[in-house]
Amino acid sequence: MRLLSELHFFCLLMTFGVLCGWEWLAAALLAAVVHEGGHLLTLHLFGAGRGRLRVDGAGLNWERRGKVLGYGAELLTILAGPAANVLAALLLAHIAAASNWQGGYFFAGTQLVLGGFNLLPVLPLDGAQALETFLSWLIEPVTAWRITAAVSLLTLGMLLASSLWFLALTGTGFLLMGALGLLVLCLQEMGLVKRVGKE
Repeated sequence: MRLLSELHFFCLLMTFGVLCGWEWLAAALLAAVVHEGGHLLTLHLFGAGRGRLRVDGAGLNWERRGKVLGYGAELLTILAGPAANVLAALLLAHIAAASNWQGGYFFAGTQLVLGGFNLLPVLPLDGAQALETFLSWLIEPVTAWRITAAVSLLTLGMLLASSLWFLALTGTGFLLMGALGLLVLCLQEMGLVKRVGKE
């Protein structure tokens, strides 16, 4: 079943490359690798970096094994992925300005988009994980998860409404497809929908 999930991911990549262009695909893959690298580096700094990079229908994800972190270290590890994207964007923009490489701005923008997207408070994205971790630190984990799930569904409702408005305005359903995909991932994370390729 894992093979089915990985095949799904690579089919999505190829479709994205054909529809959007291979430069977009390269930029998105670079941003994903930088993002997961930020998480991995922080895990190693806290001595909890054992694990593996997993490919599934959602993309690249770091599957951690080893010691459990405290809430503060966990929060820093979660936010390290988006932070790595911001740092990479700044570096790429600096290189683009210094060398007159116009494509560098495109790659820098992709880093910012992926990092910003991951900060949305929607399970299983980093923003929701950070919210749940922070609330667990302040109150207790069960209530924190319930609040995070409610915020996720509320955010998804706004995303779906916005993407329907965008579809009506422009005739383009790309944002709606993304919002629906994120809805499925969120429902899977909540255990309401069975994961594709789950063993």
